[in-house]
Amino acid sequence: MIGFSRKSDGVVVVAHPYRDCGLGNLVKNYAFDAVEVLNGRTSSNLNKLAQELAREMGLSGVAGSDAHNIEDLWSVYTEIEASLNVDEILSAIRKGFVEASWARKSIHF
Repeated sequence: MIGFSRKSDGVVVVAHPYRDCGLGNLVKNYAFDAVEVLNGRTSSNLNKLAQELAREMGLSGVAGSDAHNIEDLWSVYTEIEASLNVDEILSAIRKGFVEASWARKSIHF
């Protein structure tokens, strides 16, 4: 999957690395572009572990609501410093020009 994304000039993001079937510290063995550091359905402790992992690896931190029902929508989001151009958005994620945010606070990367 990572190879396909690289060939397609995509961005590879590891989702909730410490929750359920996440990769945990095995993430360090792969070439990811970003880590989901805020997941709307993950405990704050596991989100903090993901934040520490992203910092340790020097990767961008993004957010995902992981919405399974309507109440979960917009619990978290990723702000990206880029125009509405796909290449610029992907580049901004790779370079860390993103901010993972809860509805009430932000985490800068």
